[in-house]
Amino acid sequence: MCILSYQIDHEQMRGRNMKRCTQAGLITAGAAIAAGQLISNKIYKDVFFKRSGERDCPWEKGFDEFPNLKRRKGIFPTSDDITLVGYFYYDRLSVRPIPESKGIIILAPGFLQSHKDYLSDIDAFVKAGFVVFAYDNMGCYESGGSRILGIDQAVVDLRNAISYVEDVSRCMVPICLYGHSMGAYACASVLGEGFRIRSVVLRSGFYSPVLMIHDVLHRLYGFGACALVPFTVSYRTFLFGKDAWKCAVREIRKFEGRVLILHSEDDPVVSLKHSIYGKKKKFLRKETIYTRMYFGKGHDIVRDDRAMRYYFEKEAERKMLTEEYGGIDFVPAEKIDEFYRKIDKKRANLYDAEVMEKIVRFFQLTCEEK
Repeated sequence: MCILSYQIDHEQMRGRNMKRCTQAGLITAGAAIAAGQLISNKIYKDVFFKRSGERDCPWEKGFDEFPNLKRRKGIFPTSDDITLVGYFYYDRLSVRPIPESKGIIILAPGFLQSHKDYLSDIDAFVKAGFVVFAYDNMGCYESGGSRILGIDQAVVDLRNAISYVEDVSRCMVPICLYGHSMGAYACASVLGEGFRIRSVVLRSGFYSPVLMIHDVLHRLYGFGACALVPFTVSYRTFLFGKDAWKCAVREIRKFEGRVLILHSEDDPVVSLKHSIYGKKKKFLRKETIYTRMYFGKGHDIVRDDRAMRYYFEKEAERKMLTEEYGGIDFVPAEKIDEFYRKIDKKRANLYDAEVMEKIVRFFQLTCEEK
């Protein structure tokens, strides 16, 4: 009887110990998950919860340096009723810009960039007979918002830009999309949403924000920070809902119009394996999708070899200046201003005529189709 009682007590004690261990394990796991989420949220906010646009891009020509261009301001809302600012660019001699044009090209800029960084592209499109609507994303340059919020916000902003252009133009002429880097991802991500888009050019685009965030975390905080990627996915889902789960490849496959995908094998920002171009095997059966690989064109693609050499030369000088003072935050403002004043914008903006002609001709041909 005593032995039986001892066995029962022992089993009960072991059961209680297992229960305590399970509870302790769950508490520890919960604490680890909570800590991981808090750390991930903090890192995400450090990267994306800030404004961009304290300084105009020193590499690009200003609007006044394009005598052919005229523009009209356009304002439209995005998330949380924040106002975005864009411009309709058209030929200075045009009387009725939209009805007289071959179509409207909506330009989606890259991460932390202004639409004014693409004035040379805009000028080429306008000279070819198009109207261009180019805007700044939320939290960037002329647009409202105290922060960028994230890569996925670019999709939201472009969606609202398309709706705005459709309302203004009344769809009298074809509407096309032109995106670079993050802008290319945004353009691809809206293709399955039923907008009346005629054609799209995707330049140096990535197919998934998750992979790009992984790269950013790795560069900024080391390999260990990559373990936080699942937590950034959950936080992005909290911020953007279903837009956080967009995949450029999946959306492109839904699109019936024509798509031109451009990439350079040496792109230092969007690696080939993370690029939309890198997934071209998934498009092989679609005759409406065209791809082109370049070599030695970096992340930009449209500038010619002389401009790229000049850019890398000046970037090396900027790096030396930064190292001399122990970091960009410690370089005296007058030294930075002096460095930027010496940049030869003409040399920096020599465009590859063949590449731009290919892009322009693609838009012309697709807009002529019925």
